[in-house]
Amino acid sequence: MPSIQTLSDAQRRLLARWAADCAERVLPLFDADEIDWQTRHLGECERSALQQLPPLGADSSGPLGPGLLSRGILGSTIREIQAQIS
Repeated sequence: MPSIQTLSDAQRRLLARWAADCAERVLPLFDADEIDWQTRHLGECERSALQQLPPLGADSSGPLGPGLLSRGILGSTIREIQAQIS
């Protein structure tokens, strides 16, 4: 059965970049306590799924590849979360 996804790869990348930009604006409001709370409250299924993702910047084929997500405060925050769940 074909996917009902109607966005092209380019449109998905465009929206992902916009979402990352939006997230980066509020990340300074998060403090190490917020990240700790979030990782402590991960369910086992969510933790398991997140642990299957490659480290940020390690795989150029996925959303966590080198690029916008791997730089600045957003990259630092993602790396901190990945370190806490590993």
